Amino acid sequence: MLPVRTISPVEHRSAYELSALETERHARAAGCSVLRSHDLGDGVRAWDLDCHDHANKVDLLEQLAESEAQLPGIRRIAEDVTAGATTDAERAADLLGYVQGHVAFAGEIRETFNGTARTLEIGQGDCDDSARALLALLRSLAIPARLETLPARATGRPPHHVAVQVQLGGAWHWLETTVAAEPGEHPLDAARRLGVQTRPDLGAIGAAADLPLLDRAVEWLAVPLVLGTAGVLWWMSD
Repeated sequence: MLPVRTISPVEHRSAYELSALETERHARAAGCSVLRSHDLGDGVRAWDLDCHDHANKVDLLEQLAESEAQLPGIRRIAEDVTAGATTDAERAADLLGYVQGHVAFAGEIRETFNGTARTLEIGQGDCDDSARALLALLRSLAIPARLETLPARATGRPPHHVAVQVQLGGAWHWLETTVAAEPGEHPLDAARRLGVQTRPDLGAIGAAADLPLLDRAVEWLAVPLVLGTAGVLWWMSD
């Protein structure tokens, strides 16, 4: 059993957020069992889920982001952020910089999935929150994007981190949200360059020549990090 909590407003702002019923429907479609729901007050409801394995959790994040990408409010945010861009590469770089600058990394005591609008509003979240937000923003502009895990899903190993990849020119490029990574920079390369400590079990993953950088040079904001008590950044427990 891999427990996760997903949160959605009961009285949702329909332009920006999925309804409670939509959130629950996606959880079931991703293969997660809904164990119980909680009214957290202030119009917010949470569900305790059993997602069975990590693939179900990533599938749930993908489904939620895809539905959020159809919301007019999410698209308006993406359009405002990318107003000066003329190519998808520039739009992807602008959206990455926006999420990096607006969502500080914060670890969680228990795995919690927050919606894109909520993550941007409270200004913090762990890797699945910021990656989901970026994925929804990219897809709202019809830019092909997906989630990828470290270790990669193809290895069959349990993931400990999730990030976005965007497809440009027929190739997939990393967009790492939790640190001030450059567009196209592998998450581990970015962490090493910035002196950010990562989980020891991620250190052996090759990264240097994984994917090329995007064309555009932009100014990157320093992202304030809230690390766990061990000072180690990044994601899911086994």
